[in-house]
Amino acid sequence: MKSEKDYDFLGELLVLNYILKDNVNATYSNMASHDIETPKYSVEVKTTTDKYNSQIHVNSQYQLETNTRKPLSLVLVRLEKSQI
Repeated sequence: MKSEKDYDFLGELLVLNYILKDNVNATYSNMASHDIETPKYSVEVKTTTDKYNSQIHVNSQYQLETNTRKPLSLVLVRLEKSQI
């Protein structure tokens, strides 16, 4: 992986793949307030390569707001950096 954004995208795809197993109506958008939307809930994915730190960075004040009546889940993905 070349940058932190690559890891962020990989984390989002891993979570989307997991959600799609049970909810085929899940959609991904890198331009929306939340990373993944389903008919029943929204998901914001945060990815880190830090081994011990669980702090997240919120990019905007709307990222952790629910803009609908659907609940919002925050998922933290921890990845290990590749040497490739």
